[in-house]
Amino acid sequence: MEYRNKLRSRKELNREIRKRNLITIACYISFFAFIVYFSISFLGTSFKIKDLNTEISAKNEKKESLIKQKLKLEKELKEVDNDKWIEKVAREKLKMVSKDDLIYVDESKNKKENNEKRLYEDN
Repeated sequence: MEYRNKLRSRKELNREIRKRNLITIACYISFFAFIVYFSISFLGTSFKIKDLNTEISAKNEKKESLIKQKLKLEKELKEVDNDKWIEKVAREKLKMVSKDDLIYVDESKNKKENNEKRLYEDN
């Protein structure tokens, strides 16, 4: 009888040890799974933060260029009422001349252009 009790107690002891070992292994696996999950989440978040910082710097550069363009346009808008600016635009963009201006026409250039037009028309 004593022998049977010892066997039962050994069997129960072995079962208890196996059970503890399984619980310990499960705890280690859970801990390492948590560490892996945390590491992956951290890396993903850090890459996203890096991308967002890059995007922010690009947007800031664009903002600064737009501010410069705005200042330039505001300066140009102030000059619109100026007679000299109106005359400049009329001469440069609209090819207008004033009454007192002398107009020079380079006929050699015109002849060259006319000859080129004739060559294209003939072909």
